[in-house]
Amino acid sequence: MKAMASRMKHTQRRRLRMTHVLLSAGVAMTLLSSASIAREREASDNESVGWPHNPAPGKNAPNILLIMTDDVGFSASSAYGGPIATPAFDRLAQKGIKYNQFNTTAMCSPTRASLLTGRNPHNVGMGGITNLASSYAGYNTSIPKSTGTVAQVLKEAGYNTAMFGKSHLTPVWEMTSNGPFDRWPTGLGFQYFYGFLGADASQFEPALTENTVQLNQKYPEGYTLDADLANRAITWIDRQHAIEPDRPFFMYYATGSAHSPNHAPDDWLQKFKGKFDAGWDKVREETFARQKAAGIIPHDTRLTPRPKELPAWNSLDDNQKKLAARYMEAYAASLAYADAQIGRVIQHLEDTGQADNTLIVFIQGDNGSSGEGGLTGAMFEQSAITFQREDQAWNEKNIDNIGKKESYSVIPAPWAWALDTPFQWTKQIASHLGGVRNGLVISWPGHISNPGTVRPQYHFVSDIMPTLLDVAGVSAPALLDGVKQKPLDGVSMAYTFRNPAVPTARKDQVFELLQNMAIYSDGWIASTTPIRMPWNWAKPIEVDAKNRVWELYNLSQDFSQSRNLAEENPKKLEEMKELFWKRAEENSILPIHDYLDGVEGRPDPRAGRSQFLYLGKVENIAEQASPPTIGNSYTISIDLTVPSENADGVILAQGGRYGGYSLYLDKGRLAYHYNAIGKHQYTVTSDKVIPPGDHKITVNFAIDGKINRAAMEGGPGGVMTISVDGSQVSSGRIGRTLVNWYSDVEGLDIGRDNNSPVTDAYPAAVNVFPGEIRSTLFSIR
Repeated sequence: MKAMASRMKHTQRRRLRMTHVLLSAGVAMTLLSSASIAREREASDNESVGWPHNPAPGKNAPNILLIMTDDVGFSASSAYGGPIATPAFDRLAQKGIKYNQFNTTAMCSPTRASLLTGRNPHNVGMGGITNLASSYAGYNTSIPKSTGTVAQVLKEAGYNTAMFGKSHLTPVWEMTSNGPFDRWPTGLGFQYFYGFLGADASQFEPALTENTVQLNQKYPEGYTLDADLANRAITWIDRQHAIEPDRPFFMYYATGSAHSPNHAPDDWLQKFKGKFDAGWDKVREETFARQKAAGIIPHDTRLTPRPKELPAWNSLDDNQKKLAARYMEAYAASLAYADAQIGRVIQHLEDTGQADNTLIVFIQGDNGSSGEGGLTGAMFEQSAITFQREDQAWNEKNIDNIGKKESYSVIPAPWAWALDTPFQWTKQIASHLGGVRNGLVISWPGHISNPGTVRPQYHFVSDIMPTLLDVAGVSAPALLDGVKQKPLDGVSMAYTFRNPAVPTARKDQVFELLQNMAIYSDGWIASTTPIRMPWNWAKPIEVDAKNRVWELYNLSQDFSQSRNLAEENPKKLEEMKELFWKRAEENSILPIHDYLDGVEGRPDPRAGRSQFLYLGKVENIAEQASPPTIGNSYTISIDLTVPSENADGVILAQGGRYGGYSLYLDKGRLAYHYNAIGKHQYTVTSDKVIPPGDHKITVNFAIDGKINRAAMEGGPGGVMTISVDGSQVSSGRIGRTLVNWYSDVEGLDIGRDNNSPVTDAYPAAVNVFPGEIRSTLFSIR
């Protein structure tokens, strides 16, 4: 026992010694660790650890206001000798400088993409409008992350950024509430967006988006989109300035005027009543004379003759003249009204003392004026898009609706030609100056010499981004959001601010749109002869691009592109054509193709589906994601509860005032309305009142046959049958249907009809179905 006790004491002493050693080591390690942490902390302190902060632009970086109107030709505005008074634009030109050789791409989306990215449109996938995408790299309408926008670059440099108005840059298959939102304005560098994603919008009942949310608004009497945009822009400026008065802003303000619809308030329509009764030939001649007298164009400029495809004004009868003049009155009113609202924004900058530190770039039009209305004009832009020939007698009878919400008008092509004086052709024709030459005014107090004068340097829309970066003191980044950036194609125009006569820094520029091709180089331009008129945009071009006829002009001696030198100088023409094909290959323009080529496999959220189930009430399902009822037979089954007798309300609606269909209750009776645009309105109504309670509604449409676009009579009609709880309650014919789309901006709603109503049988915005809708099933066959 004693021996065991002795061993236990020995063991305990060893454990105590081991514990002491370990504790001593631990203290030492702790001390070493503490010292190490202290050294690291001291080193970290020496590396200036502090609060994160936002980047700040240079001390003298100005605010930037970039303005662009829509479908406004070179000579539409009074600032460029035109017949439409634009005092805000004129006043800016007097304080700044205006350019007479500034060029765009001849159509909406390509111009806007080039404007914001500083690259040629095909280099950012925008060789055409987003509605006509193809799978080729230069035409897929998907701006890559390697071509960041001026908004993204300025935002990274510390600018606050905002956009108001028209975008038209998002691929159509990405314009759903599911996104992705990378190519919505907020994904392209704008911290705030208020406007519309598509090509155009009603002035009175627009479908608008705020950031990434489509709004459902009830518009009061007297509402106009242009006034709304100005109000929102002013509010944003005030808020931005109140929060950080020393931080500059970049605002892109892109009104949709004067693109169709040519809407304007009544008092503005009255301002232009009778102003265009002399006709387009006379207006063009008078405009040309004013341009020369004001020095907007060189004194030796020749007025190009009217193309043989366009009628003389005097060949029209009295009714045709009256209708054509009214279309032009509405166009003029829409542009003048937009100018007044833009003027409010500029005036607000002056009133708040911010104008002196604001660079304003005002581009009057994203292309030439539009000839897409055809020789007679159109009461509805949607008619041509949906392959319908309008009834001119009906249009004449409804002439007073032009400029109001009951129309969506487009001017006759000869008016567009007159608004592109002194040049040939119109929008879409990228080969000729009438399609691509636009007015540009730049104002920056204290930084521009000889204000009120004309700058003759040749420039392209891609030159705007480098100019803005130059002025802001910001370099184009090699990396943006971790993505290597393609070089800019544009060149800064800032060198022209101080020296009116300095030679142009741009040596050449390539053009291509809808197979209209051109190449500019050192004062010369080679252009393909147009073979498809803008109003026949759907007509296939059967001539291979390599076999097109080319024209040659020396713009340094022939400002208006009036004298074709192709026969006199074939060697120069061949040199220019060779340069075109070289630049076409370098800029992703090849293969040059018709708009229907390369569309197979286009992304479509509906691909492979024949049934579409919606639970409850849903809103704003974009057309690109809605059931494909166009050109098909279909059945719609709705499980719902009618809350009371004589109930009113919309069960479902697709589209709006300018095309679509709607199923609704009218004093308890079911009605189905198909709006095939204008006079083509069809309603199938039940005589029986549906009693309160749970019901299953079935709508069945049997289409007559296949779509024949060549007939220009819309889509085929068919028989509509409506049943309640398995019993037929009504049947009738839908005389014709639509082709291509119901609406570019108004989608499918279940339980209401947002924005403009499909039919005036119920009011706009306040048409909600009062009962429960449990499910809605579309079956396409």
